Amino acid sequence: MTFCKEGDLLLKVKKSRFDESYIVYDPTDFSKHTHIQQQGVAYVVKRNVERNLLPKTNSIWLLHSHIRVATDKDYIDMVQAKIDSLK
Repeated sequence: MTFCKEGDLLLKVKKSRFDESYIVYDPTDFSKHTHIQQQGVAYVVKRNVERNLLPKTNSIWLLHSHIRVATDKDYIDMVQAKIDSLK
């Protein structure tokens, strides 16, 4: 069982009603969401952002997806630094 501190970001994943993609979103602020084509990748994004893990991917698009759903400024800066190093 997972225990969360108050203020921890818990994201959700749902299947889109309009296409075959999955949506990773913050249930308290839907403006923080991103569309992912594969369910497994959607859950990886969810896990990475919730645990502040640096993504292994070199896909700039997927790295931006992490930023779109993140709220932690330090995490956003870390992912942005990886994006900058890939350009």
